[in-house]
Amino acid sequence: MSSESTTGRKWNERSDATAAVLANADFMFQLLFERSADAIVLFDPDAGVFFDCNQAAVALMHATSKEQLLQLTPADLAPQLQPDGHPSMQRAAEITALVQKNGSHRFEWMARRLDGSEVPLEILATAIPIGGRTLHVVVPRDITERKRAEEEIRRLNATLEQRVVERTVELLASEAQFRTLVEHAPEAIVVFDGMTGRFEMVNENAVQLFGRSREEMLQLTPADISPPCQPSGRPSVELARERIGEAMAGGKPVFEWMHVHASGREFPSEVRLVHLPGERCCLIRASIIDHTERKRAEHALRESEEKFRALFEASSTGVMIHDEERYLEVNSAIVRMLGYSSAADLVGKHPSDTSPPFQPDGESSATSAARHIAECMQRGSARFEWLSRDARGRDLPVEVMLTRINMGGRQLIQAVV
Repeated sequence: MSSESTTGRKWNERSDATAAVLANADFMFQLLFERSADAIVLFDPDAGVFFDCNQAAVALMHATSKEQLLQLTPADLAPQLQPDGHPSMQRAAEITALVQKNGSHRFEWMARRLDGSEVPLEILATAIPIGGRTLHVVVPRDITERKRAEEEIRRLNATLEQRVVERTVELLASEAQFRTLVEHAPEAIVVFDGMTGRFEMVNENAVQLFGRSREEMLQLTPADISPPCQPSGRPSVELARERIGEAMAGGKPVFEWMHVHASGREFPSEVRLVHLPGERCCLIRASIIDHTERKRAEHALRESEEKFRALFEASSTGVMIHDEERYLEVNSAIVRMLGYSSAADLVGKHPSDTSPPFQPDGESSATSAARHIAECMQRGSARFEWLSRDARGRDLPVEVMLTRINMGGRQLIQAVV
């Protein structure tokens, strides 16, 4: 194959245009060097002096002219120490050696301008052979804004770290205070994860209430200290999930619950759930009050009331329960005695309503009744003779014994006629 192209030029011959460009290479380099927006300095590492620079370098270093800048040495354009504490001239020698060894090196440098101000630079230095010697092409860029941004970021990070430390201290103090309050609360308190159900904190009262060690409790969930079903017949797990969901939604449910002691004994309790605020959004505090004694008292009271009711109704003596205004309950004997059809005919009436307007001593029945009631409430009892009037309007002389009694937390009067 011929080494000549269709134009007759050999493959290793340059075109006239290429030859012209190469002939003007020095001129083009000089043009690029002078008009570059980046500062460029030619440095002679052997002589330790600047060989040339462009106008951008003059402006960067606040020099009045290229001649002024080229009369200086690197020592004239640097503070005594670099930001890392090393002497500038020592660092300059190390960097020069790296450029000579590796061909190029990028680094940060603190320079001092001719007006005395300091400016942080990022410098790329590249070794190039020119005319039988090696020069370093140094391209410095002002990174003042970048450094300012980095400093602001460091300041913000430091502020953030300080805030994190302060917040951590606050949280630890708050947690310590919370633990103290929980530990010294009069009721049993447990804190559990609303998602997993696992107990995360229990106080001593909870340990005593359930008969388990603190370590054992922290391995359990509400389902583990409940029977399979609640008295309503619903599964404990299902019902607990509903109550927890209500608390997680911001409610503060209060409900009765059957729990299980470590011995297997079931006991009734009242539970109050509260969703705890904080970074962990799923913690719930449960306050638990053992209602065993209250339930026993309620049962005993019901039995007592049933016995009282039986005696009340079976008594052949007329008995009425009333407050200072009206009859609240009456037995069958007084209904018959006063000739009424049912107890409903008497309940709600005032004692003066079943009496003539005046008593035999001339005092009005309303005034006399109020006086005897006040005496009973003050002394605990009162006995007196009374003139009653039955449903048909007949007057009946009776002897009345009033006794102050407590029923359902109220001070009432029992009248035996």
